This record gives sequence, structure tokens and C-alpha cells, in this order.
Amino acid sequence: MNKKRKALTVIVFTLFAVMIAAGGYILFGGQVKPSIDATYNATVNFDLIYNENDECYKSENENDTIVFVLSNSCAPCVKQLEIIKYVDYIADSVNLMILWEDEIPKSRIENLGVSDNIKNYTLKGKSVINTGLTPQSFVMDSQGKVIFSNEDSDIGKMINVIYNNYKKSDSLEELIGSFENDRIVFNFCSDGDSDSEIVNKYKEKGYAVISVTSYNQGSQNNVIYDEGNLFRKLFDLGSSKTLVVCEYGKPVSYINY
Repeated sequence: MNKKRKALTVIVFTLFAVMIAAGGYILFGGQVKPSIDATYNATVNFDLIYNENDECYKSENENDTIVFVLSNSCAPCVKQLEIIKYVDYIADSVNLMILWEDEIPKSRIENLGVSDNIKNYTLKGKSVINTGLTPQSFVMDSQGKVIFSNEDSDIGKMINVIYNNYKKSDSLEELIGSFENDRIVFNFCSDGDSDSEIVNKYKEKGYAVISVTSYNQGSQNNVIYDEGNLFRKLFDLGSSKTLVVCEYGKPVSYINY
């Protein structure tokens, strides 16, 4: 009786394994896609990562690499790209990579002004990240070992890692300088309000005004959705409505209103 039960158990598990394999075969158009293990302590397979010239990824140096995993067909990924571009102004002694699951959207990258220091690679749709999430991010060393894995879509966790481990000493000045205006006001608010009396006062004086909001309001000129609180963290702000007046690359006054 025990032998029959053992035999039946083996048959059931065998059928179950066959069904899983068949499901993956059908799901991925006739083949099971290989996956990149981006969990903590795993080793990333460089042979599955390609640049725009169809060449496999190779470590450029001994520095760690921060990897942002995005998809061109994922709306939250495209939106997150707008804050990722500012990481280049705050990160030091670390490589920056955007790993696209699908095609590298060159025109979108150029239109957003993403720095060439942030390298773009692709999986070419031939493989997947094992967590199955986009957007997501992780940090790997020069050998591909994952030393931090952000296994959800909260970019704020990665911003904290950058801030605590890879931040430039002059990151705030670098960030302010990226806006190419000698006199600029950052309006930290929840709703993108750019018509209050105090904001208009600085507009009349010729200051450029950038609204930094905590809510995604879509793409608008001079409005930044501060996903992950990158800007608030650098300016050392809490959650209050604050104007930060900057002149020649440095903050000169903080005004709560």
C-alpha cells in the first residue's frame, strides 16, 4: 500500500512539473525565457544584458553599479525615468545603469535630457528579471554580485541607499546647477501651486520657479514629481510647504508658507 502511494505521489509531481514547463513554453511563445536573479547575494548573468550595439555587458571599472530596471511599455517606469535622470548629479564613485526589459527608447531619453553618464542596456525581450516587477532597482558589485536588492517599485529605498553610500559631497550644488539658471526658486508643495502671492513675488523679480510636488500630476513644464523624495532629502526638508531661494548654485533662504 505504501509503495502504491509513493508511486502515485511521484506520478502527480511529475505531471505537475510537466504542466509548469508546458505553461511557460506557451506563455513565452514556444520557449521558457531565462531569468536574471536580482535578489540579494545572487550573481547577475552579464551574458543576458546587451548594449545598443548588441554587445554583452562588461564591468567598466571596480565600482559598484546601480541598476534601474524599467520597461518602455510601463507607464510608472516612464514616469520614474524623470527622477532617475537627477541621480547623476548626486551619485559619486558608482556606475549608473538603466536596464530596459524591451527596446531602449532613445528618443524619450534624449528628450528628457538624461545624461550619457547613465548607461542604457536592454534584455531585448529575451530574458526577464526573476522578481517579475517593473520598475525596480538593485546594486551589484563589479563581479555582478547583488549587494542590495530593492524588490519592489519604491524608488525611495534606492534613493536612501545612494544618499547614505554614494552621495557626492557637493551634490546639492550639482543638482541646483543642472537647471542652468543663476536665480531659481524651488517651490516645495503638494499640489504644484505656482500662483500664490509669494511665488508670484519671485517671478516678478525674474527668478525661475520650479514646483516640486509630492503627487504625480503628469508631465508639466517646470513641475517635478519628487518620487522617492530625492529633492526634499537633498534640501533637508520635512513635509511642509517651503520655498527655497537659490542664487548662483546655492540656497540663500528657506521660506515656509
